[in-house]
Amino acid sequence: MKRFWHIILWLSLLLATPVLANDNEAYTKVLDRLTSVPHFSDRPVLFIVGFDTTKSMSVEFDRAKRVTQLILSRYGAPGDQVYVFGFANKPSVLPTTASPKTIPTDKPDAVLATLNEGILSLPRSPEFGTVFGRAKLFGLEKAKEYGGKKNVLVLLFSDNNSELEMGVDERKKLEALETTAATDSETIPLISQGASPLWMTLYSNSFPDSTPLAGPDGETDLENPRLAWAARRMEAGALEFVEPTNSRIEKFPAKVSVKFIGSVQPKEANLTVDGKRVGKTTFTDGEASWTLETLQPGTRLIFAQAVLPDGKVRTAELAVTVGKGPGSGPTPDNGSESGATPPKPAETPAAASPTPLAPDSEESGSLAPFIILALLAAVGAAVFLMSTKPARVRVLGPHSEESYHLPKGKTLRIGGASRVEGELVFSDASLPETIATVQSTGFGKAKVAAASSIKDGTVEVETDEGQTVLEAGETLLTSATITWTSSRGSKLVYSVVKEDAPSQKVEDSGHFGGGSSSSEDDGGSDWRA
Repeated sequence: MKRFWHIILWLSLLLATPVLANDNEAYTKVLDRLTSVPHFSDRPVLFIVGFDTTKSMSVEFDRAKRVTQLILSRYGAPGDQVYVFGFANKPSVLPTTASPKTIPTDKPDAVLATLNEGILSLPRSPEFGTVFGRAKLFGLEKAKEYGGKKNVLVLLFSDNNSELEMGVDERKKLEALETTAATDSETIPLISQGASPLWMTLYSNSFPDSTPLAGPDGETDLENPRLAWAARRMEAGALEFVEPTNSRIEKFPAKVSVKFIGSVQPKEANLTVDGKRVGKTTFTDGEASWTLETLQPGTRLIFAQAVLPDGKVRTAELAVTVGKGPGSGPTPDNGSESGATPPKPAETPAAASPTPLAPDSEESGSLAPFIILALLAAVGAAVFLMSTKPARVRVLGPHSEESYHLPKGKTLRIGGASRVEGELVFSDASLPETIATVQSTGFGKAKVAAASSIKDGTVEVETDEGQTVLEAGETLLTSATITWTSSRGSKLVYSVVKEDAPSQKVEDSGHFGGGSSSSEDDGGSDWRA
């Protein structure tokens, strides 16, 4: 049995290896987009951040929170405000930011640490369905309510950016807010691998507030105040976990210790688990420690703070898995201090040791078929799950665009009107009938086909790979162009884009014709240089 779990653990570690690299990639992409927003580096900002909390987010939920924490902890400055919410079927506000939380001039790092801890403890919803359009509507409504004449950035993280299941009135309100509350909008793929890719939709307004952002020493004439804050925080030192040495805790009491790397000695250290305060202690020779008597089995998030003499705060976080073994329960205080107690547990294993050792080798042989069957079952389950992976496509027309989440076997019609309840149709007032279809074939793949009959005019469908698409259809690898010519000779062009295609540069496109107002080729756009 032990061998089986060792194999499973090894496979888990192997699959988890890319996580850190993916975090860095996502963080870099988010920062690149933020730094391309004019005046982000030198003006105060109201950050409105929304996280998809549904079960389908998987590891992407924690990745989105870590990326946001990095952005705020490194580049957040006095004068900035933060508003955080989660969304599934409908949005819910994080209690820490029931109204925008302002980063003050006095002890800004302490407020940032509280914000980051609140983001870390943001709970996940038990629901699966995501109504992303409703999250966009909520974020833009808050931008209008709290933004006013402020500089606003709305960041929405989700694995599904479809606007399905919204009412007609909600759609109209969203379109109006996208043109009034936001100047630019774009959707950026932060990760393109796995069953649940992570996307960020970014909205920004025209940055009407010209108040200069102050640097760490109060300077208001700096070219890049946010970069100055990041540099100051890096110089002030860093906090890192020393114990536990791995991400799994099996026995209690368990020791947790952190080490501060810097030129000064912090005056105190705080520890919380899943957002609940554990205790306060002091540093000795740069280290601080706590003893955890017990934790509930499962995944737990440990958050540590080091408070410096000048009020600055450095933080570190660690996700641990608490096992369900006999050591995971409460441990009495007198158990480790009594002189009579240690020989007692030593006596029990000594008497019992001959009994499990003999069947252990026998058990390993008898469990071999079970291990093979379990691995085959795991592989079969993985293949089945991948076969049900939905296709993600975006349709871009002359007047609007729409993203769709197509389950296996589901068909999307381009043009015409819905015939039955729940049918997916990209509606366009210029298209009286269906001119093409897109069908999900499983494994995240889709097939595009020309309509079997066109009454009004003609239709031509061609993939980006140069293949002419007929009624039988062709696999949609990256994108396809649909050209419809009416009987009067007017011509309209529609594009179908596979959003998770590796070569697809979705990040360069905007909503409803709006793209980034600054060019990535502009040598002065990246203030981090």
